[in-house]
Amino acid sequence: MTSHRLNPTPLALAAALALASFDASAQQAPAANSSAQGNAEDSKAKSEDGLKLDRIVITGTSTARTKMKQSVSVSTMDGDQIQNSGAQSATELLRAIPGLRAESSGGEGNANMTVRGAPISAGGSRYVQIQEDGLPLILVGDISFATADQFLRADGMTDSVQVVRGGSASTLATNSPAGIVNFLTKTGRTPGGSVGLTTGLDHKQLRADFDYALKLNDQTRLQFGGFMRQGQGTRNTDVTLENGGQFRANLTHEFKSGYVRLNFKSLEDRTPTYLPVPVRLVGNDIQQIAGIDPRNAFFINSKFSNDQVRGRDGTLLNTNPQDGLRVSNTSFGVEAKFDLGQGFSLEQRFRNSEISGRFTGAFPAGSQQPAFATVTPQYFSMHLFNTSLDDMGNTMSETRISKSIDMGAGAKLTAVGGLFWGKQNIAETWYWNRYNVQLTGDGAAIVNNLGQATANPTGPATQTWGGCCVRSIDVTINARAPFAALTYEAGPLAIDASIRRDSQTTSGHQQFDNNPNAAGDWAGWNVAGRDPVNYSASASSYSFGGNYEFSRNMASFARYSKGSSWASPDRTIWDAAVASGRTPYPVNELKQFEAGLK
Repeated sequence: MTSHRLNPTPLALAAALALASFDASAQQAPAANSSAQGNAEDSKAKSEDGLKLDRIVITGTSTARTKMKQSVSVSTMDGDQIQNSGAQSATELLRAIPGLRAESSGGEGNANMTVRGAPISAGGSRYVQIQEDGLPLILVGDISFATADQFLRADGMTDSVQVVRGGSASTLATNSPAGIVNFLTKTGRTPGGSVGLTTGLDHKQLRADFDYALKLNDQTRLQFGGFMRQGQGTRNTDVTLENGGQFRANLTHEFKSGYVRLNFKSLEDRTPTYLPVPVRLVGNDIQQIAGIDPRNAFFINSKFSNDQVRGRDGTLLNTNPQDGLRVSNTSFGVEAKFDLGQGFSLEQRFRNSEISGRFTGAFPAGSQQPAFATVTPQYFSMHLFNTSLDDMGNTMSETRISKSIDMGAGAKLTAVGGLFWGKQNIAETWYWNRYNVQLTGDGAAIVNNLGQATANPTGPATQTWGGCCVRSIDVTINARAPFAALTYEAGPLAIDASIRRDSQTTSGHQQFDNNPNAAGDWAGWNVAGRDPVNYSASASSYSFGGNYEFSRNMASFARYSKGSSWASPDRTIWDAAVASGRTPYPVNELKQFEAGLK
């Protein structure tokens, strides 16, 4: 098996530094031009509005209004706040958002995320949708080993983050009853750019971020940027676990009545996967094992360099546990917005993504007796989560048409109608071998039951946890959701209501090992006994809210909403009756009442 890796070479870093030098000279242009005037106005606005109360919010809302005029609980982070946060991942960045719980305990991916009042449930982001430029990265937020944050990286191209907690998120996006997190990309509005170098102080890490924007002519502008990195990660190891980077670019052409934007993204990255470490239970007390600090112990090193697994076609593959969380995401997209006249406007977003990778992590599964007590150094039993993300690609599209009606006396009614549709592939292969690992937090070796060094697993995947996790899934989810919203604005008062009808159909199959509980060699995929997946489900969502702005710096809002979520599609279909459609798919519902003062 070949791993695709990107190495930040000295030539690449030199190019980045050269770009920084070019940027410094480019920003010395005369201040009399329109761009310089715009920057000056932006700086003045920022100094007068430290809380960004006048920031226009477009995420999870039917009309673009400022934070103080929206009848939802919303937070934003701009580029300066992102840069000053010092966050090492997109999930760490979100820890600064009030009311948003983001647990990045697994490394740079596979994080748990939710908002106040909603549970995390089985991990991932079951009730929160993570978006990039208004479209979901992954249709469902809690797919095993393929959560949306894995395929997202915040870098120099990230312009801002908008977070809507509850409210109209349930009706203006799919699988988002608790909220929406939207990462917005720079689009070349401010010519020039930047470059930044980051290095670890107590661990080996080197990262370069860069972005640059330029105007090609009066109507066309180009923005590009990304990052490159290489390092060992933040925990003890002697191998390179961080290796890769991202490149993004967009081209915007403006017309008198709107714009068209082309987007491109290429992410090829590899980062370590951090999972629980062994501890000692004495009575009801959890105690640290001597030599294993849960804060920095890590069991993937140069002594653990190969794990043989079976692929989706049954072939034997050599995989490297050091790959950790390896992701590949290549996306192409189109975004357009036009004023059609007579109060009508049209918005269209489309993106196609080819996504794949692998999730590999060491999970402690208990001690071995009696050898555990007699062999020095002692060891523990570890199951290697080795899951191939064969195909997590998707295609997403959303079309909105709105009509603004002047009601007289300063009042306005805005009607919005739209259609979201998406296709999500979920193709994964699980094959989890069992190993004995020395009970030491640094430089642990793989050993046999006698404590002797070996490269072989103690037990094959066909016996791990009773052979539960020798599995192959290959399904496609097709989603469709028409939605509509009405907003009435009159002076300081804004009232809005929205509805959505989500429908999903899924087709494909899942299969297991022929004889998962038997001792011995691999028996092959049970192709003849494949479980077909063929179900459909639908649900309705609604939301109603209002906002009253007492002054520029104070407003109150209230809202009631009901949203739906298709959770854990890869695990729910373990029930053959659900997978075949004989039993209705269990759609999660979330009802919320919110009120607040901002």
